[in-house]
Amino acid sequence: MLSVTRDSSPGDSDSACSATNQQPDRQRRTRASKPKVRTGCITCKIRRVKCDEGKPACARCTSTGRHCDGYDSTASPSRGLTSPARAEEAQRGAEQARRQFLREYSGNAALQGLRPIVADIEGSEMERRFFHHFRSAAAGGFQASTSTAAGPFWTRVAPEMARRDGAVKHALIALGAAYRLFQQSSVEEYSISAEGGIGVAPGISIESPPRENKIGAESPEELELFTIQQYNHSIALLQTHASSSSLDSIRVTLVCCLAFIFLEMLRSKETAALTHLTNGLRILESLPREAFDSVTATGHPTGSDPHMDDIIRMFCRLECSATLFAANIRPSIALRSYHQALSSSSGGGENPISSWLPPARSIIDVHERCNRHACNVIARIYETREHYADATFWSDPHQRRQQEILCARSRSLREVVRAFVASDAASGLEAADVYALDLDLLHLLCMDMFAQAMTGLPRDDDDQDSNTDLSKYSNVNPRLRSHPRHQYGLASGSVAYRSAAGPSNRSQALLKEILGVAGRLMETAASIRRGRQRQDRDQAVAGFTHEAGVLPPLYLVATIAEDSAVRQAALDMLEGAKVREGFWDGPSLYRLVLCVGDKVAQGRWPFHVVPSSLTGLGAIPDMWRLLERMDLEEDVQ
Repeated sequence: MLSVTRDSSPGDSDSACSATNQQPDRQRRTRASKPKVRTGCITCKIRRVKCDEGKPACARCTSTGRHCDGYDSTASPSRGLTSPARAEEAQRGAEQARRQFLREYSGNAALQGLRPIVADIEGSEMERRFFHHFRSAAAGGFQASTSTAAGPFWTRVAPEMARRDGAVKHALIALGAAYRLFQQSSVEEYSISAEGGIGVAPGISIESPPRENKIGAESPEELELFTIQQYNHSIALLQTHASSSSLDSIRVTLVCCLAFIFLEMLRSKETAALTHLTNGLRILESLPREAFDSVTATGHPTGSDPHMDDIIRMFCRLECSATLFAANIRPSIALRSYHQALSSSSGGGENPISSWLPPARSIIDVHERCNRHACNVIARIYETREHYADATFWSDPHQRRQQEILCARSRSLREVVRAFVASDAASGLEAADVYALDLDLLHLLCMDMFAQAMTGLPRDDDDQDSNTDLSKYSNVNPRLRSHPRHQYGLASGSVAYRSAAGPSNRSQALLKEILGVAGRLMETAASIRRGRQRQDRDQAVAGFTHEAGVLPPLYLVATIAEDSAVRQAALDMLEGAKVREGFWDGPSLYRLVLCVGDKVAQGRWPFHVVPSSLTGLGAIPDMWRLLERMDLEEDVQ
């Protein structure tokens, strides 16, 4: 569609032609010809300005607060440098200058201070500032969870695409503003919305203070308005990609989709976040099979499109978390990954878990194995959900064998993690890495329980072994131990309540072990927060990571554990977990257990009405909506 600006009209072109014909003798304005400089820095070339060619960083960039990207070693040599030897010498010189610049940058506080001012994008001062705020969050809190593979997406993929595409740029600016608003509201007070979100209410405060806003002093209302404006701007620019099937347009759309998901998480709009996730998964389903090879690969991504590899891995982690949180989420990437893995290992009579037994080479190797296994377990539970407690289906040796393989992998991987922690490779790990390894172990325990329980049939090897010391929970109020509100998970047919004889003894033992690891994780997290606050008050944790961590396991234990002391201990941990992990919000989960438990105690909770997540427990957004409806009905009566 053609646009008409204030300075032109549909008839302006004809008028211009007439004026030209009527004044043929008008002298055309010319400018002096100057030789084109081809040896300037990359930044000046992009900006199309003359470079002073200073080394290691040109003054034309640094004096204006820009980041000088150095000099292009692949540029064609100037006149006189025609021989291969001179060209090679020039390339070596450029590489040396680039390395020198990096050394200067790392040791020069003044140069380091220039980069955040510009934030690598064009735009208003406020847009550049909140883009930088996004990048600060990406380098800190967003990726501080179990999957270090998510780091490249936040620190490399998204920022690089933002420099090339306006839709991505404004989506990330909106995300930066939403994160700032979350930091402000998180130190106010948590309260529960209809979806279990956060708001302002007295009673429960988050553990970490907000970061100081040293440049602007926007109110929450101004931040919300700015967030929505940038959000809408990004959506408007995305329309240009809607009609294109090019891979670049698909990448742009998917990155914006991820930004919108996390933005809605920060705004406590889980339903909107799930809608964006579903839309993104629908787009991914249209991609060819080869695009998903990196998800099933045993090593690092080696495909021709590493950006798409990182994007797909982000969606895979999100969909797995969403299946445990809400109802009717199809883990399409996990399903494709699982069946590709089955196809690649179907030949011969080799041990199907042999590739999982070698020791881990690095902490990233540990994370990738654990993440891949979690996706496989969730995919298998999803595709067999209609055959729960179906003895005929599970009597098929092929079906039963798949479950046995997953159970064996869970146990093998737990030993791999423990062996890595005890190895020399883990001796120099920082506290954050130790936390991540414990988080991997915690999730493996959950996947082990899910894999054992997916058939819905009694296990022959069920036992009651448990090494968890429960003596420290002996002082729990006996009245709370027997309160029905702590047992509503059992009545809802949860994943641990998987046989007619009652909950599996092995699952109950795993729940106790999960509680122990979760407690250790929370102590480590508190220690890390204290250390960061001592080093720099401005680096306080804002209580948000992009994916699930400790909260889902704690919620599971608090609702389905038979031992009242275990349930109460998990509930106490939930009460103290003032954090948001992707879709999961600590204060809302704690409140949900209490609210639903009260309805169960009154005999008023309609278990059959609430759709289930993949855990077998009620879907959390649906439970909040039902609670809101029940409260409204009570008010009317």
